[in-house]
Parts: sequence; C-alpha cells; structure tokens
Amino acid sequence: MSSAVLAGFFLSLVIMFVFAIRFPALAIPLGIMTYAYKQIASLAVPTFQTRGPLFNYMMAAMIAVIYLYNIIVRNPGVNCWTKSGKTLQVLTWAFLGFFWISIMWSPYYGADSWRFLPYFLVYFAMLPSLTESPELMLRAYIAVWALTLLATLGLMVSPAFHLSPDIGRLVVHFQVGQYDEGNPLAIADMGAYLIILSTCILLMQTTQRENRGLPKTLWLLAGATGLVMGLWLTFNTSRGETFTGIACACVLVSLVKGRDLAQYAKWMVYQVAFLAALSAIVFFSILPKNKIAELSWRYSASSMAEASNDRMGLSAKTIEMALSSPRNLLVGIGARGCEKRLGIYPHNHFVQAFGETGIIGFGMLCLACLLAFRFGFRTLALARQQAQQPTVIFAALMLSLFIYQLIVLSKKGSLTFVDTVMWLGIATFGFDRAQFMLERARDAQTSPALDGSERG
Repeated sequence: MSSAVLAGFFLSLVIMFVFAIRFPALAIPLGIMTYAYKQIASLAVPTFQTRGPLFNYMMAAMIAVIYLYNIIVRNPGVNCWTKSGKTLQVLTWAFLGFFWISIMWSPYYGADSWRFLPYFLVYFAMLPSLTESPELMLRAYIAVWALTLLATLGLMVSPAFHLSPDIGRLVVHFQVGQYDEGNPLAIADMGAYLIILSTCILLMQTTQRENRGLPKTLWLLAGATGLVMGLWLTFNTSRGETFTGIACACVLVSLVKGRDLAQYAKWMVYQVAFLAALSAIVFFSILPKNKIAELSWRYSASSMAEASNDRMGLSAKTIEMALSSPRNLLVGIGARGCEKRLGIYPHNHFVQAFGETGIIGFGMLCLACLLAFRFGFRTLALARQQAQQPTVIFAALMLSLFIYQLIVLSKKGSLTFVDTVMWLGIATFGFDRAQFMLERARDAQTSPALDGSERG
C-alpha cells in the first residue's frame, strides 16, 4: 500500500508541474515544498537517494521551463507593477547582490560557493514572478494542500518513516544512497504549512456562500484532518515548527476575521473542534506506535533551555566577530564566513546577516522585511475597504506564511539557503499583484461616476 501511495504522490507532483505550464501560479507552492517533497519522492523513486541533488535539479528545471514559457507566451513582465512593490524588489535584489559580492572577502571563498547561485536565480528571480491574481493563487495553494495531504498519508503508511530513538524525532530512513536519514526539519516545515493551509481552508468555508465541487461539510472535514496531520508531523519532528505553526494559524484567523473573531471562535469550537476530534480518533487508531513520539525530553524545560542557550552562544560569537574590527562592522566577514570560522552557521539569519555582511547588509535585510510587512498590511486594509474577501484571505495567508518563515529561519536558517530571499520575493509579488488589482478595481468604480458628473 505504501508503494502505491508514494507512487501516486510522485505521479501527481509531475502532473501538477505539467499543468502549471498553463497555470503558472501552481509552481509557487510546489517550489516552496521542494525540500520536504524531496524526501517523500526519494521513497517513491530510489534514484533520488543515490543522486542527492537530482530532485532539486528537476524541480528547478521545471520552474525555469514554466517561467520561460510564461514570459514568451503570456509576457506578464518580470518586475512588480506597483511603486511599493518595485521599491521592495530593488532593495531585496540589492541585499542579495551585496551578499554574493561579499564572497570576494570571505574566508570561505571558493568555487563551491557559486554552486548556490542558480538556486537563488530560480527561486528568487523566477519563481515569485509567476504570481497571479489572489483567486488563482488561493486555488494553487489549495491544490498543493491536497497534494501535501497525500504526501503525509504516504509518510503515515511508509515503513521507512519511523521514530529515531537517538534524537526522539520521526525521520525518513533511506535504504540506499548518500544519506541514511532525511532532515526532520524539512518534514516539520511541511507539517507547519499543512496547519496554516488547513486553517485557510476552514476560513474560506466561513466566507463562501456557495461551494463548487465538494459539499461544505466535506471541506470542513478535510480541513480538520489536515490540522490533525499537520500537528502530528510537527509535534514529532520539531518543537519550534509546532509552536510557530499554531501561532501563525491563529494570526491568520485574526487577520481574516478581525472584529468578528469572537463569533468565529464560537463557530470553530462547535464545528471544527468536533470534526478535528473525530478525525484524530480515526487517525491515531490506525497509526502505528512507532510513528508517535512521547512527550519526552525534547519538550522538557531543560531541553528547550539548553537549545536556546546553544543558539544564543552561536549568535554571541557571530556578533563578536562582526565587532572585531571597523571593516567587519561595516561590510562583515563575507558570505559563509560564519560557517568557516564557527564550523556551523548561527541559528539566526538576522545575526548571520550582521556577521557576514555587516551593518550594510543587515540594514538592507531588516528594511526589506519591515517594508514587506507594511506592504502586506496596506494591501490587507485596502482589500477590507473594498470588501474583496478572497484578497483579504490571500493577503492574510501571505502575511502568516511570511511571519512563520521569519521566526523559523531565525531559529535554524542560513542565508546560504534560498528561503529568506525567496519568501521576500514571494511576499513582495503577492502583495504587489493583489494591490495592483485592487487599485484597478477601485479606479474602474470611480471612473464611471466621474464621467457622469462631467456630463451633468
């Protein structure tokens, strides 16, 4: 059964990418899931285990093909359309360019550093520009949410995904290949996305009077099941993703419902909680015991305090290196310098930006994040003003996912990975497209009124 489910997941993934050629918005959530889907696809296709980066190359190539087809055939442009979006895009590009230039004075200078550059070009330059209207983006996220449910089901029935007694986490254990175990944090990210997207599904059912396709009760049951599966994945793989995923789901609810939050909370208690409890009973009754971690030392106060102290120690050493000379304070020690000096990157990408790119890079990154938040909240306010509920949900979803990424990446991320700038790009283009369409709709409503007054 596990082989059939995993094969079905991989086949569905390929079909979605083919469909994304005509529906480019679908490539964005698929690209977000690259690192989590890699482990699950490796269980379905053992070739991905023996050749580590092959799946990454496949995903990047598919995104590049979709991007090129979209540019040649549809020609939507590669830049933002609003003034705020263009400013934020230029600032993020400036930070990314400075980060790569800093390789020149980094102690880790070498040809292997440049192998990361194609990923930045694909996941930051190409992927975010495939953003479409809020309605289409929500459909894309719903489609990938359904694929993620199938991926989670594949992990549930796969004997290769079981509890590791050494680290107390659920881990994918490979039979062949370069690595014996997968990265549990990538699976934890997938679980957190499942929590947030399932919450979005439930929110959409409170705002839509009509449902196309499945009845409303089935949508609610599917959303509640997604919550249960997401909580199971995150709880058994990472503390940080568990707490952050739940917190960002609550942020999503508060951003969408606003003043109606109390009324919605009552609706959630009576309907969603019942369906989630029903789903949990069925889910955990068929789940093998080796796929459930106990509330063990990982969730104890001493374990969490120890992990926090370790991260603070790495951050302190990074800041100390940055303050060691005026030159390091201004431009940093260079990209990947922390990895060379400390043996590991600091578990905080803002601290890493300060250590490796100095005040200049740190200032650009912080300013870009602040502008992204301002851009997002302005888009959300404009959507509420025009009573565009799909845009409200989409803007709130982007803000929630962006908040999740900043918190989680500040805990475990590295600037060498694409996540930081990728999410800045995705948030920028998402808010840009939504605000542009809102402004166009507002202008279309005011223009007839102006024409009528001029004629009178």
